[in-house]
Amino acid sequence: RKSTFADGVERLIEAASLVRSNATRAAELIKSFKGVAVDQANSGVRHIQLKPYLQQVLTSLGPYTKREKLTVDVVGPDVGMHISAGPLSQVVTNLVQNAAVHAYQGQGGHVDIIINLNRPEWVDLTIRDRGVGIPEEALSRVFEPLYTTRFGSGGSGLGLHICYQTVNELLHGTITVESRFGEGTEFMIQLPINRQNLMLVDDASNADHLAV
Repeated sequence: RKSTFADGVERLIEAASLVRSNATRAAELIKSFKGVAVDQANSGVRHIQLKPYLQQVLTSLGPYTKREKLTVDVVGPDVGMHISAGPLSQVVTNLVQNAAVHAYQGQGGHVDIIINLNRPEWVDLTIRDRGVGIPEEALSRVFEPLYTTRFGSGGSGLGLHICYQTVNELLHGTITVESRFGEGTEFMIQLPINRQNLMLVDDASNADHLAV
């Protein structure tokens, strides 16, 4: 009948639309995987738009965050930066995974990545969760190598130490942590917006030192 035929055509259109939507999402995911993989293999300084780049990193983490029932939002203004993008993606990945394992202990939750421009030439990046928090006695040790409160239960004690080393030595920024047990944790990262300018200042400083 005509009505049966029309219904069949409508279902075919819906199916084709679903296939196209899934294919588009798959293409975006593969693109993000490739982009992040290249970045993580290359610590060279390049220009990025911070907010879209962080969203790209989160897209590549999609299978992980979906499995861990974790939602992540990037909020705040966009900013163009000259930075070592690969190390930055590694830091963000480690902190998101840290929230899944430690803050929410595999039960799922929400993470905010907040961009702020509070000082000229610097960007503040806050990674905030509302999980179990860090005990006061552990707070001063979280960046130490091999220190973990979940040894043998998903914690290696290396993730936050790697973040600390990467931010300070490769990204030439700073990372600190604030937490209240039972209320959540915030990791605050300060990064230079233009690493190239900072490199010029470093080079000039080294040259003056050598001249002296």
